[in-house]
Formats: sequence, C-alpha cells, structure tokens
Amino acid sequence: MKLTARLFNADCLVAMTKLADESVDLIAVDLPYGVSVEAWDKIIPMDKMFGEFRRILSPTGNIVMTAQGRFSAALIAAAPDLYCYSMIWAKTRKTQHLHKDYRVLAQHEDVLVFAKGGMGNNAKVHPTYNPQGLTELDKPVTSRNSLNKDTFYKLSGPSAQRGRNQTHTNWPTSILFFPSVGAKEKVKGKGNAPQTQKPVALMDYLIRTFSNEGDTVLDCTMGSGTTGVAALQAGRHFIGIEISPRFFENTEARLRAAAPDADFDIRVGAAPIERSTTSLLAEVMERKRAEYRAFKEREKAAKTAA
Repeated sequence: MKLTARLFNADCLVAMTKLADESVDLIAVDLPYGVSVEAWDKIIPMDKMFGEFRRILSPTGNIVMTAQGRFSAALIAAAPDLYCYSMIWAKTRKTQHLHKDYRVLAQHEDVLVFAKGGMGNNAKVHPTYNPQGLTELDKPVTSRNSLNKDTFYKLSGPSAQRGRNQTHTNWPTSILFFPSVGAKEKVKGKGNAPQTQKPVALMDYLIRTFSNEGDTVLDCTMGSGTTGVAALQAGRHFIGIEISPRFFENTEARLRAAAPDADFDIRVGAAPIERSTTSLLAEVMERKRAEYRAFKEREKAAKTAA
C-alpha cells in the first residue's frame, strides 16, 4: 500500500475546509492549551473547530486530544454530544516547578476521546476500537456480577450480554504509562516546534487503538510532526496542518525522513507546491549553515568589543 502525506502550511480552520466530508478516520491532535505567552499557544475557536471536525470525521471515526486542566473541561463542554471518555497519560517528567510553593507538581495529561456514534454496547454506531496488548484465554468465559439477569439487562440493556462474554484478558485501562520525551527523541534546533512535543510511542498507541491500517489520520496543529511520524510508520495515511512556516519546514523534513516511500502533497495556504525530499533537505541544511555563520560572526564581534 502506497501511503500519502498531505501537508498544509496554513491556518487549520482554512485548510480543513479543503477536506472532503467524512474523509478522516481519526483526528489525533495536541492542540495549543493556551497556558503560556508563546505566540503559538493560542486556543483555536472551538465552535469553528468542532464544526469542521463533525463534517470531516467518518461515521466510525474518533477524535483523540491531549489536554489538561481547564482546557480539558472547555473541550468537553464545547462538544458534550461527541465526548465519550477520558484517559490519563502518566508522564515520567514533572512540570509546574515554578509554582511548587502553591500547588502540586503536574505529572499527567488528559487524553480525551470523542466520537460521532457514542460509546459502549448501546452506541448507535460503534467507533473504531482496537484494544492493544490483549492475551487470548484458553477457553471463553462469561463474567459474573451480583445482579440477576433481568436486573442486569434492565440497567445495562440487552446488548450488554456481549460485554460479559470474555475471550481475552489484559484489557487496556484508562491509565497510559509512556515515558516523557527524552533528550534522544526531542526534536532539536532553532525553528523546531515547541517544547510540548509528545512521545512517538504514545501517539503510536493511540493511532493503533483508534484507527485501522490504511485509514486517514489528521493532525490539524502538527507542530513537530510526531503524530505524522507515528501514523505513517503504522501504515496510515496522514494529513498534517501547521500554521507556522518556521515549524512547517523542519516538520516536513522529519516526516520525509520517517516515511521516504510515501507520496507527499505539500500545500502553502491552499495552493500545492512541488518540492522533493532532496531539495527540502538541502534548503534546511543551507539555512542551518547560515544560522551557524551568523552565530559565529556575533561571537567574533562580541570578543572584539570586549
């Protein structure tokens, strides 16, 4: 299967209007949380964003977002009919050290799951779900509880019987243990995406859980491109949108290196442009050399002035 990567260097609310109805199977995104003064950390208007999400998401598709604190609450409140449940990413790195005298340190982020069809056995349309790490039982079993059958069905609905039939064990829970991005994984260099980079292993787990091979995954604020790397390496098509030209160039190079055999469609604004992997890498290297020369010149000038 030939994978495709469509990359937009544009405002996500504009670029998403170019996508066809129900053409995306998974929206996996690490949105700006709006908690810093950085220029990139501006909350996207949620009514417009969820309006596009509803239009482009397939009937069995999922929306998976990382979030935290009040931002999590705001996302849920913006689309309560789509909201299904939350998971917790338990990180290995603590944050909020500057506020340690006034609050606990933070060592987790929320992972919010939204879908069109609802959740559980009574959902009208079951969204894609591929639980990871299951262990098959030697023989099927039926789970038991303290309620008699009639009471159980009255409370849970007749379709709940399916959930009582067990052929596997080691079902995933709502706590996700993945190490924070370390020095080796961190995308380095001036002009690279912000320090909120997520680990590839986490995004790989979410992509494999909430989409199928050959599906299309969208990240509308792709930053360093981690979601795209995980999607392409897991055999999914990828659509990435990034408004910052500075971030976009380096992220495109990262994605081409991760999936050299994929077909890339690059668009600035809404217009496609032709650019090969070789020419892009040459542009990036020349810019890096120019930055280094400018740094050495400033260093020399500072020594002369001293």
